[in-house]
Amino acid sequence: MRLHVTILLVNVALFASANAASALSASTNGVHQGRHLRATSTEDANKEERALSLSGFSKLKPPKPPGFQSVKTKLQLIGKSADEAFTLLNLHKAGDDLITLPQFRMWVKHAEDVIQVQPTMAIVSKLTNIYGDEGLAKMLEAARKIPSSNSVATKLQTEHMWIWLQDRKSPTDIFKLLNLHNGVNNLLVSLASPNANIWLRYIKFFNKYMATSGKQTTMMKTLLVIYGDEALSKMLEAATKVPHTNEFATHLQAAMFKQWLVDGKKPAQIWKMLNMEKATWTTNPDAQIWRGFLAYYKAHKPAQT
Repeated sequence: MRLHVTILLVNVALFASANAASALSASTNGVHQGRHLRATSTEDANKEERALSLSGFSKLKPPKPPGFQSVKTKLQLIGKSADEAFTLLNLHKAGDDLITLPQFRMWVKHAEDVIQVQPTMAIVSKLTNIYGDEGLAKMLEAARKIPSSNSVATKLQTEHMWIWLQDRKSPTDIFKLLNLHNGVNNLLVSLASPNANIWLRYIKFFNKYMATSGKQTTMMKTLLVIYGDEALSKMLEAATKVPHTNEFATHLQAAMFKQWLVDGKKPAQIWKMLNMEKATWTTNPDAQIWRGFLAYYKAHKPAQT
């Protein structure tokens, strides 16, 4: 009986030992397999990351050096006429902002290089054909106010005025060309418009190059030619009575009195022009014009010799 018990205990011990060894072996194999799986997974992830990184890198393009696009465009213009270059640069689609664009300045330089005879005049003539005299004049005046386009705009505006002068256009002609002639009652509005600056600039230009011709003029002299002494003087007198036009109208009225004096007019002539009568002059609203000129005449008339 004791022998059987001993054999049973030995068998149990051997079975337990075998199970423990088997469990240890399985555990060890699991560790190795886990490590192998993690290593494989990590290596695959690294390969994938490197592949993605290289793929992204292959799509990157080296940065273009400064001025690359400008050089490329200039190369495209080689051998092109001024008209072809104008279209190639899409300037025909630019609209009223044309003069302010960097592509326009590039085109002007190209046109000056390829046009052999009077290139600046040819440029202005082309632009006039596209935009018209008034349209181009407005664009050039606006572009003068922008630093980047001031130089080219001033140059082309001067040439534009040269063409006007060569075409024998007077300041009166340009006043009408710029659509400033909208009736005497709208004169103050016209003179406050941007086009008036162009007109005044042309008067200065005209006088500079007509100094020996005897045709020099002033703003007021031109306005008196256009509207006449009576109509202009009455409009200005009325405008001095309106608060928001008083200052401007008073300034113009003083310029008118000065022009009358320069032209040799005397108070008696203004009295007659205004159809004044002794019997009613004290109640005549136009009498204020005469009084104003009389006072100006006394203060500024040339000394008697």
